[in-house]
Amino acid sequence: MKRVFVLSALAVAFFVLSTDTAFGQKTWYTGNVTETARALENHTDKFTESLNKALDASKLDGTKVQDQINGFVDQFEEATDKLEQKIEDQKLAPGLYKEVVKRAKVINKAMLKYKLGPEAESDWALVRNDINSLGKSYAIVVKW
Repeated sequence: MKRVFVLSALAVAFFVLSTDTAFGQKTWYTGNVTETARALENHTDKFTESLNKALDASKLDGTKVQDQINGFVDQFEEATDKLEQKIEDQKLAPGLYKEVVKRAKVINKAMLKYKLGPEAESDWALVRNDINSLGKSYAIVVKW
């Protein structure tokens, strides 16, 4: 009788523990990361446009600094593209997210240093908000 009880308890425990894989894995993040990543992509595109306009209208137009800022933005866009493709991958997404943050911090410093106009700053604030939202979803704190 004792053996039957132990075997029954083990069978129930096995069933309970295996339901995550049988019915789909539990998510390891909170919120809708796919939607947030899509918003990040859209906001990044809008920021890139407004930044280009702001740079062209600034004293930085035609300088090496403008080229550097554009290079930082290109690298940031590449990083966000990679993250969006693997947004729900538990092994890859956190590292890709940290790369996005690393690239974003460089742009953030440039935005603070050069004051490139209200539209670019407003669009950058949306991008930063998306990055912070993803950080909350992944339980990663961003220190700007």
